[in-house]
Amino acid sequence: MIKVEELEAHGKAAYKRKDYAGALQAFSTAIKSLSCNPAQTQKLISLYNFRAATYEKIEGKFEDALRDAKRMIELDGRVADGYLRAGKVLHLMGKSERALRVYLRGLQNVGGGEDHKEITDGKIREKVEKDREDLEKMCKKMEQIISGAKSEESQRKRDPLAVLPLELITMVFLHLEFLDLTRCQRVSRSWRQFFRKQYPYTYRTLDLSPCLHKPKFKLLRTLKHYIQSSLIPGHAPVTTLIFPATDAQLSELAHVLPSLQYLRVLGDAVVTKALFDVAKSAKGIKSIILECQTEISVVAPLIEACKALGTLECHSISGSAAAVDPGGGGWMKMWYEVKNESLENLLLNAQDDIGTSFGDDESKWDLTCFPRLTTFAATHVYYPEYPSLPPSIVHLTLNRNYHSPRSVMTTAHEILSSHPLPNLTSLDLSSNPRVTNDHVLLFLNPANYPDPTNPPLRSLNLSNSPYINCSSLSWLLGPQTPNTKTTTHNSSTTASDISQGTYASPCTHLTTLLLSQCPTFNDHLSLELHALSHLQFLDISLTKISGVGLVNIVKTTGRLREEVLSGKRQVGLEKVKIVGCDFVGRDAVEVVVGLGCEVEYLEGSGQGRKGGKGKGKKVRDPWMF
Repeated sequence: MIKVEELEAHGKAAYKRKDYAGALQAFSTAIKSLSCNPAQTQKLISLYNFRAATYEKIEGKFEDALRDAKRMIELDGRVADGYLRAGKVLHLMGKSERALRVYLRGLQNVGGGEDHKEITDGKIREKVEKDREDLEKMCKKMEQIISGAKSEESQRKRDPLAVLPLELITMVFLHLEFLDLTRCQRVSRSWRQFFRKQYPYTYRTLDLSPCLHKPKFKLLRTLKHYIQSSLIPGHAPVTTLIFPATDAQLSELAHVLPSLQYLRVLGDAVVTKALFDVAKSAKGIKSIILECQTEISVVAPLIEACKALGTLECHSISGSAAAVDPGGGGWMKMWYEVKNESLENLLLNAQDDIGTSFGDDESKWDLTCFPRLTTFAATHVYYPEYPSLPPSIVHLTLNRNYHSPRSVMTTAHEILSSHPLPNLTSLDLSSNPRVTNDHVLLFLNPANYPDPTNPPLRSLNLSNSPYINCSSLSWLLGPQTPNTKTTTHNSSTTASDISQGTYASPCTHLTTLLLSQCPTFNDHLSLELHALSHLQFLDISLTKISGVGLVNIVKTTGRLREEVLSGKRQVGLEKVKIVGCDFVGRDAVEVVVGLGCEVEYLEGSGQGRKGGKGKGKKVRDPWMF
């Protein structure tokens, strides 16, 4: 049979190893073997004390620890161990006032009265005095805790979290960003407990964009703990994650994000495989913003995997799409196979000016498989022919792109004739090296609009396109004489047809027109722009416009002449941008500002209007009137 001393030593060793189950079993066995021996009372009290300490470490065992402490006092009420243990357990249970009463009772029974004077053994007398000092120390500590709790109770009356109803607090905190919620948790312990246990939306949005450094895996473990905390009943799960992560880091978090709806990945790491892990876990994800690097080959499979995806933005793509389909036909074949009826916004931006390939010269780029697509943007992309777009397109951006020679007019004419864009509101063809006037008109066929007299186009950007000829805008604005007969054109209409007045212009309702860096733009166009009666913003930066031409444009463009009453400007241009226009002086700018138009202007240092050297003042930054 194992001796009591061996069981006690085994229990103490297990307690040090934090093996509380083993320690509990050892102490319990030793207590049973001594329970029938009255001569071993002090040893039994010591074993009860060890077992009560073990119960303290086990969650939900405070009542058992208190029961052992009471048993110690019953065995010998003159020993302080039972009172000290009972008071500690009661304090851990949040019953500080009861703990104080236990300590005071211990002071009465341990070394109190005539019994203390009759003790002759020096060692025993010294131990009793030490026990009384411990009891007095704990009494003072409990008194301080109780007084502090009462003071805190009075202060809590001014704490908004303690006074205001939870519904009102929730309405206020819903307007805070994740970083602000994190700072609120540093106010006090009670605030931290409130945000972690009571406020249901603490971790609904995890925004790590303010991180100065890339998150380490230690931080990821903490983040995963926060995500798991959001999954408990009564709390809103994580729906938004903004994270400067690598592929491996995002993969580690993917499986704990089943309710994710918005994902934004920052940084310069290449992220590919993790996106499919997120798609597998978060079935209802609606928006993915990739400001990190990614491969063009993952775009179509990712759209296929995320059935509820409404927005996909890839700000730094690389690679060749054709490499994904080694069996032939090019990667663009996958666009025909992709089925996604929820995609509304698609943005593809290559890393640099080299351009990302969307296939070889035989590949086709067909996006008609996305019937709800309203916004499409492609930048720095090489594609063999113009994309086939669904009629739902509202905003189209094809800038800084590269086309094969055969796509300049032939494929664009064929595709846009068979896939018109009747709802096109915004068109951006800026910085395209091969776009011409006739090219632009293929997108602006009035025959495609339900109401040719009220075309939907409101914004047009043709900046920095060298082949756009703006010596005259009759090709864009239509006939300038009111008696000219106008009709809608067919698919073979060219720029010369408009200049001759054979059909109505689709640009008469433009509110925004950008023609910056157009070398052929001059003062003569000020007489033609008055046809744009709805124009609000005009960008003619880095052109040859003069001060006289600028004043004429502002006086006539954006309103009809009869709308000027008593010299007061009623409607018209709200803002004009003329940064880098060397032939516009400050006096002309002041006149324009006097007409109620905002001007963004940078004084140049080029040639004067009549060939003399300009002496305009140079400034570092554009200044705004």
